[in-house]
Amino acid sequence: MILISGGGPVPLNPQPCQLFCLPSFILACLKPFVVWSFRRMGFHAHTSQDTIQSSDAFKVPSYVLRAMMMGQTWSEGDEQFHSDLMVPTLLIYGNHDNFVTLDEETYMHETIYGSSLEVIEDASHMVMLECPEKLNELILQFLRRDVSTQSEALLANNSRPGCSSISEVKNTASTIHESQVSLNTPSVT
Repeated sequence: MILISGGGPVPLNPQPCQLFCLPSFILACLKPFVVWSFRRMGFHAHTSQDTIQSSDAFKVPSYVLRAMMMGQTWSEGDEQFHSDLMVPTLLIYGNHDNFVTLDEETYMHETIYGSSLEVIEDASHMVMLECPEKLNELILQFLRRDVSTQSEALLANNSRPGCSSISEVKNTASTIHESQVSLNTPSVT
């Protein structure tokens, strides 16, 4: 799993009615200001204007922008949910993010067992547009890592509640396989 500027392990709850609650036709009138504000806050000061202006990220109708912002609700995404994750996870954070703090990202890193946190300098919230080569390099390294040893290390750690040792997992898998084989074997009468 790869999360970019994802923030901390806290539920996303519906926000009180603000700008994005306005009717679409009013939001359409305000969209240039909204886009200008986000570009100012979402990109690092050293990001080239060509990169910022050429971004297709904001070339959506105002009703799509509103649906995206209003749809950011996920009450189940709390610390318990994230601490139960047992998949390799890469967290990527732009060091100058104005929407997510490094403390929030570090909290997520500490919550997701075995996760990796990479901080990209000279990037803000829009890391994928500001530093695409660095981002791609980090993702490629993450995908090429030796997952067999990481998976065994995760499972071998019995200090977390609910974690099984690798031998328990292998024994369970063997038992399930034997049960399936016996169910699929025709009986002779």
